[in-house]
Amino acid sequence: MIVSAFRSAPSAFKRVCIALAFPAFLTACPGGGGGGTSPLSGVATNGHLDGATVTCDAEGSTTKTDANGAFTFPTGCVGTITVSGGINVDTGEEFLGELKAPSGATAVNSLTTMMVAGGLTEDQVKTSLGIPSSVNLLTTDPGGETGTGYSNSELFSKAKTVQQLFQTTMDSVAATANVTDSDAKKAIYQTAVNSLAGEIKKAPGTKLINSGNTDATRVEDSTVSDTLVASMLSNVVTNMKASTNTKLAGVKTGLSTVEPAAFSAMAGPSMTTQSQQYMTNKPATVAAGKSMAGLIQKDQTLANQMNTNKSFMSEKDATKVAGLATSMKTLVTAANNPKLSNDDRQTAQDAALTGITSAQTTAATNTGIAAPAAPTNFLAISKDAVALKNFSSTSKITIADFTGTGAKLTWPLQYGTELGLSLLGVGTPVMSAIEVAVDVSQTGKQGAFKAYISGLSAQMGPAGLRILSTPNAKMIAWARNDAGAQEIYSDLSAEVANIDTTLSTSASMMTWIPLNDALERAIVVTGDKNGTTKKLNGTFNVTFVVKGLPLRMSNQTPYKEFAIKVPKSLSISTSVQELKGPGMVGKIILSP
Repeated sequence: MIVSAFRSAPSAFKRVCIALAFPAFLTACPGGGGGGTSPLSGVATNGHLDGATVTCDAEGSTTKTDANGAFTFPTGCVGTITVSGGINVDTGEEFLGELKAPSGATAVNSLTTMMVAGGLTEDQVKTSLGIPSSVNLLTTDPGGETGTGYSNSELFSKAKTVQQLFQTTMDSVAATANVTDSDAKKAIYQTAVNSLAGEIKKAPGTKLINSGNTDATRVEDSTVSDTLVASMLSNVVTNMKASTNTKLAGVKTGLSTVEPAAFSAMAGPSMTTQSQQYMTNKPATVAAGKSMAGLIQKDQTLANQMNTNKSFMSEKDATKVAGLATSMKTLVTAANNPKLSNDDRQTAQDAALTGITSAQTTAATNTGIAAPAAPTNFLAISKDAVALKNFSSTSKITIADFTGTGAKLTWPLQYGTELGLSLLGVGTPVMSAIEVAVDVSQTGKQGAFKAYISGLSAQMGPAGLRILSTPNAKMIAWARNDAGAQEIYSDLSAEVANIDTTLSTSASMMTWIPLNDALERAIVVTGDKNGTTKKLNGTFNVTFVVKGLPLRMSNQTPYKEFAIKVPKSLSISTSVQELKGPGMVGKIILSP
């Protein structure tokens, strides 16, 4: 019945229909829940971590965090606590590092991690970060909320600053060494914690965070110490190259030609500026804080530049690459500045990329090392944004919106609403067989929808990117209701048998997809006879993966890789179809 009802949909829209249809199924069914208490309660924050594993180190007992990062040990815990895994609710992405807290702590975050893993006292952390002595770091959650704001916004900003240093070090080292293994990334994260704590111990008079000169109480005027960050990065590379940790074996190989001082000189300026954004733009609301995290914490611009310019890191004289480091800082600042509009951010990044090309030429002259070629043969969404148009207005939905607090849509859509996008084709993009997967869930619900499409091909032509079905085109879809008690599984291969659509790569032309037609048919697909879909509202978490297309952001940064597992039957515990590839994690917010 699902197939026959949907067969009349225009072939170009069928993938859009299916991906957007099943959130209705999640809402149309009843939900459920539960709760409990314990002798020891705490909260894990890197952005609050949902579903993270919390271990009482002395006993080996474990528990899980809830959607607010809260956890409980039914029989208590004596000793240190370790937190790993889980989803960062600020970014929607998996947490790949490891957090720790001392005995007696009920708050676990980047600051308590420096106390345990880095061997710092609470007073040493407070002194280095300029945190008032009255703040108890062992019990105060940096992400704690009061109404629409943070209960301690300055602590939030400073904890995020430290967290960003660890995160960006992990991303930059992994990209430079060309490693993707999660255990290796966790080991890099740990090395960064140890190195920063070690620098703070060695130079207690050199604070990591310096208060502003005009008003010492204003976190907005604070700056991150270039000196400490540079020393931390140099030691990170030195220590990993000398490490006997088997988890770092691939990292050691990837860094074999990298000089610690050159790595530090290249990454340091960008990292200090990037992490400082959380203080310079101290968020007034939780929504603003989450938006910043989506923009900054998920950003891979610096990691990509480190990978691209790796050849220069074999230079022993770091001063010879200082100009390139400055140009990279300009690009990263443009990509991470929350005060810029999307268009201004794109314009600033375009100018910065031109500056990087010039700086690479200068670095090549200084070092005798050939400058790397700029990335070519890739596709990008023009200005990292799409348009939403109806009969009365046109608006933009940016990637920053989607990956940050969420792309907001008024629901139901006005009749005649269309989605428009234009692709940038740089060079001659090389495509392979296309596979697509999507994973949708609604915040606060147990329902889920997953779909997998394969057997599509693509070719570049004068009009743009043409996507076609092959004889082997296949689609499967699985969904579970809010209570987790009912599932739907469908083989919808017939619905992708005749796809033939072209996405424009002209700078002056968009491809427009009529959403209303697709979504009205989606209501039929889900069997919604009562108008539940039209009453849909809330936040939907969306992950998608597209394999076979050379996708990058407009600033040349490749999309991060994710994995989606789609059940191949009514039981999620049976075999699955897994797809790994470039994609995104974001949110769609529907409201009346």
